[in-house]
Amino acid sequence: QAQAKQKTVKEEKPLGLNARNRGILPDSLNLPADSLQANIARQKQELLKKKAKHIKEAMDAVEGTQDALAALQHGEKDKAMAVLTQVDGKIDLLLARYPEDKLIPIDASVDDFNLVSNLDAVKKARKEAKKLLDKGYVQDARHIIDQLVSEIRVTTVYLPMDTYPDAIKEVAKLLDQGKEDEASRVLQMALSTLVVDEQVVPVPIINAEAMIETASQVADTAKVKAQGLLKDAQGQLAMAKELGYGKRDGEYKTLEKEIKSISEKLTKGDKTSDLFHRLLNHVRALKKKI
Repeated sequence: QAQAKQKTVKEEKPLGLNARNRGILPDSLNLPADSLQANIARQKQELLKKKAKHIKEAMDAVEGTQDALAALQHGEKDKAMAVLTQVDGKIDLLLARYPEDKLIPIDASVDDFNLVSNLDAVKKARKEAKKLLDKGYVQDARHIIDQLVSEIRVTTVYLPMDTYPDAIKEVAKLLDQGKEDEASRVLQMALSTLVVDEQVVPVPIINAEAMIETASQVADTAKVKAQGLLKDAQGQLAMAKELGYGKRDGEYKTLEKEIKSISEKLTKGDKTSDLFHRLLNHVRALKKKI
């Protein structure tokens, strides 16, 4: 069953970590940190729900394969054959129910990696990592680069239906021929063909989206607050850009121009609803693209 797990990047000097600023947020925001964290939690659940179409028979087939392999390793050929018969039945059911699906989902999990830092510290860390790489200190650079992540990551495991069913049938034949060692190798290979897919959504872009959406809601009644939220959103997008989420040029430049345009129109008292709508669509498109 899919479970939500949480990870926090460990503290190291290069990033200038500050325990007060979780999730690369500044000390003072126009949107409460609790609200942002709640939004991130919702995003995690939505992502997991979309990916969590687990097929019980597929999971049973994999677990049965593992049990059969363990039985063979303990010299229990008859038990392995009995388990593989059940596995074959599960796979036949999957083929009948999902004849067009090349990949059947087995399981999904969600992790979040929260960087605790600020934009200047991240820029400094990037430069330091580059210097280390230029000098050939790859592992030292890796320790820095490994910290430069702030994202929700959904991992989904799939059963490959193009190859798995044939592998199970091949194992049964090998066992009938008394080739237990070769059967074990085929089972191990079959288990190694499980497909793992990762979907990444940057936390700074999630935060920026929430800030822009709130700004659009208060633009007519609290223009100063709306402008503050737009400034915060710009900071989050700058962090996403510095962390390397998406292309550094066109995508972020377009968002910067749109935020600047909305802020200017707010100052003049002009209508901004259409501009906010376009900006949100662009931010969501960027989030989805990454």
